[in-house]
Amino acid sequence: MSIVGMGAAVFNDIPDEVIALGNPARILRKNDSKKVFN
Repeated sequence: MSIVGMGAAVFNDIPDEVIALGNPARILRKNDSKKVFN
């Protein structure tokens, strides 16, 4: 599961299991956590 930061502008596909932030969205790091946010 990927996480996209609030307010991030995503223009391209985001790979699985990464954290993407910024405007435009850039990959910050791999998401190793298995927590689920609702």
